[in-house]
Amino acid sequence: MNPKIIPPSISQTIPAQKAISKDFLFKPNERFNGQVIKSLGDHEWLVSAKGREFKAYSSVELEENTGYLFRVQSTESKLILQVVGDPNKLAPLFQRWDPGKISHGLINSVFAELMKTADNGNHSGPVKKILARLKHLLSGLVYKENEGDAAFMKRLVRDGGLSWERKLAKAFTTGKGPWIQNQAKEDLKALFLSLRQALQSDQAPVGERESLSLKVEQALQFIEQNQLLNLMALKAGIGPFFFIPGLADDLVRAEVFLKEKKKKDHGTFYLVLFLEFCPMGPMEAHIHFKDNKIHLQIFSAGQEQADFLKSNQALLTEGLRKIGIDLAAFDCGVKDKTELGLEPFFNEEKLRPAFHLVI
Repeated sequence: MNPKIIPPSISQTIPAQKAISKDFLFKPNERFNGQVIKSLGDHEWLVSAKGREFKAYSSVELEENTGYLFRVQSTESKLILQVVGDPNKLAPLFQRWDPGKISHGLINSVFAELMKTADNGNHSGPVKKILARLKHLLSGLVYKENEGDAAFMKRLVRDGGLSWERKLAKAFTTGKGPWIQNQAKEDLKALFLSLRQALQSDQAPVGERESLSLKVEQALQFIEQNQLLNLMALKAGIGPFFFIPGLADDLVRAEVFLKEKKKKDHGTFYLVLFLEFCPMGPMEAHIHFKDNKIHLQIFSAGQEQADFLKSNQALLTEGLRKIGIDLAAFDCGVKDKTELGLEPFFNEEKLRPAFHLVI
């Protein structure tokens, strides 16, 4: 069921009760998975978590015998819980993120075909001009193993279309808009929208025009679906995510999750990556970065892959040192292939919201 929002403020509808003991199970803002046992009326619920049953309040209607991801909103005079997400209902978010569901593999081929079309098509001037800009932009967004170009990730976040609407809205509301037209020339989604418009008056043969139009719609659908997934994830207290396009024989997929940066730990952040390379198979990497030092833990699907990664530690250390980063700790482990990926990680009780990237 969809949570039913209770209009009145929770402070107006919940009666006061005795102060909660300082040694209680939870701390303010803590997140945990809990099971709602039954309703006690007046927004009060009997909840089970951490091996104990206790009473708590929630400003939304909950389902009995259902698990939720809660955030502790208050423990001062009563335990007030905010529903961050239903673990059972969050699952479709990650299932939809799966490449098989949103065609990450397809978009790789679409990007590759668009880059070829820029040189070989019989399209009119406006279409060719946009295709040329797309080719230049896409070539900078696709991961290429042998180039050693780490800046592609920054370009992907900046130009990939995930944050364009937010920037545009901010520019209009603040009155700082002269840069918009220049920015639009480099934003991936904006270019695809421009190409869709230009194709309406294109003079190329019908077959070529329809073929290119299909690729444009596939690309726009991919970008917009990723935008929607990010909005859903942020609303659930999880996102953001970024998909990294790769070459057909190199990188199958890569997904990045950025955990919250604590205010007191300036310059510290935590990344979780799910990577799948053709030769190596799937891998899951946990990266803790602080004071130009990295603590890195990698899980692979087999011992052979883990041993290979360990044997190349010196190469990794040297590469990081060249860009001013020290590898403070490095470890490789093995996980069952079904356990690799981001979804199991998000169900941990220690989950914190993700921080926002500033481009």
